[in-house]
Amino acid sequence: MRLEKEAKDKADREAQEKAQREAQEKAQREEKIRLEKEAKDKADREEKMRLEKEAKDKADREAQEKAQREEKMRLEKEAKDKADKEAQEKAQRAAQEKAQREAQEKADREEKIRLEKEAKDKADKEAQEKAQREEKMRLEKEAKDKADREE
Repeated sequence: MRLEKEAKDKADREAQEKAQREAQEKAQREEKIRLEKEAKDKADREEKMRLEKEAKDKADREAQEKAQREEKMRLEKEAKDKADKEAQEKAQRAAQEKAQREAQEKADREEKIRLEKEAKDKADKEAQEKAQREEKMRLEKEAKDKADREE
């Protein structure tokens, strides 16, 4: 009976040890699964954050590049508009100066022609008056000579 009891106690002890071992192994497996899940969740969160940061950095970089392109285009347009305006103003000034110069030259030519005509008219008048005086003097001399001959 004692052997039976010892055998039974040994079997009970072995069963209990086996149950404890199995419970401990199960707990270890569950702890390992829990730790692996936590590590995976942490890695997933970190990867998600990394991808979100990359996407944000890319969006920020693209927005900055777009803003820089737009600013460059705005400055180039301003410079072109300014150059066009200056060229137009210069052309207008040149055209105005040319028109003024041509008008002045025309006025100068007309004044020269008027003065030349006045001088010619005056010379013609003086020549005509001189011719008339000479003709009068000639006629007077002829009349005097005729009168002297008749005396």
